[in-house]
Amino acid sequence: MLEFVRVTLAGKDIPADAITAGWLGGVFFVSLAVASVLLWRNMDKRIKRLELRRREAERQDD
Repeated sequence: MLEFVRVTLAGKDIPADAITAGWLGGVFFVSLAVASVLLWRNMDKRIKRLELRRREAERQDD
């Protein structure tokens, strides 16, 4: 990977340390954060639903 950067920057005066993720990296990070929050909420809803079913099953057994 580093060789690709060196070859790409071979004809330019940009140092390899100046390359950053930029806005695309920020968009990727934010999308991962949003996906994580949505997955967390979905998991929480499913766990609550499972607990409710377990309680209903215990009531019916009594």
